[in-house]
Amino acid sequence: MEAIRPPREEERAAFCALAAEYLPDIAPARAWDMPLRLGLFLEGRLIGLAFGQARSAREFCLQGIAVAHPYNAQGRGRRLLRALEDEARRRGFAALSVGSAGGYVERFYQKNGYRAVELKIRTPRGTVVLPVLDYAAMDKAALTAQHGGTDSFFVFYKALGDES
Repeated sequence: MEAIRPPREEERAAFCALAAEYLPDIAPARAWDMPLRLGLFLEGRLIGLAFGQARSAREFCLQGIAVAHPYNAQGRGRRLLRALEDEARRRGFAALSVGSAGGYVERFYQKNGYRAVELKIRTPRGTVVLPVLDYAAMDKAALTAQHGGTDSFFVFYKALGDES
């Protein structure tokens, strides 16, 4: 039996271990401290997680989502994302945003109704933000180099209308 719910205190170690394994750019303790965190449990065992925090009074920001192998690519990530969207909507947020990690992750967000709205390029002088007019036509690597960037990522956005 599968369940999506907030992890309990006694599940902290498993949550942090899964975050460390699948989301290494985020400190596990920081993931646990997020104001909204959900776990995906299969027969009582944590196999997925999602967490985030407010970006503004109206926008919630997904900070991380992952489903452990071999449980991924079977619709579980989509269900976990939907549960997080539902909870953000319940808490009064009108939209959800997320920075992409590239590749298949961007396709995942697009398949789930998200659209790229910004390309953020980190440079030694600060962050350059470019609006996304045509996502498919943007060459992230070339734009990052053109602006003297060290790295870059797309920000995806979805309005959280009533989808019930």
